[in-house]
Amino acid sequence: MDRIVHKKEKYDLIIMDEIFITKQTSRCMLGSEAIKLLRPQLSGGEVIISCSGNYSESQKSVIPEGADAVWCKPFPDFRDGSMQRQLLSLFQTRRAASAAAGSGTD
Repeated sequence: MDRIVHKKEKYDLIIMDEIFITKQTSRCMLGSEAIKLLRPQLSGGEVIISCSGNYSESQKSVIPEGADAVWCKPFPDFRDGSMQRQLLSLFQTRRAASAAAGSGTD
């Protein structure tokens, strides 16, 4: 998070764990909180995926504000192409929304 906010580094894909420790405060922060802070600072084309090994079945269908998807651990399998297909769809959706917002259309 520090690299994006303070160092202004750019990423196409951000996978945010739901529970992590921040370097600055050494305190636990929720990924869903961090996503809400990050999203307004991004260009709009980035895909953010919230992930956790602790999501219940009911939580899997609720996407945190600012995130594009939820992945439970273990992540989707890359060997059968399911991860790549999901990422392609997420990038296409996010970039189309970003382009529409940039052109002033809804």
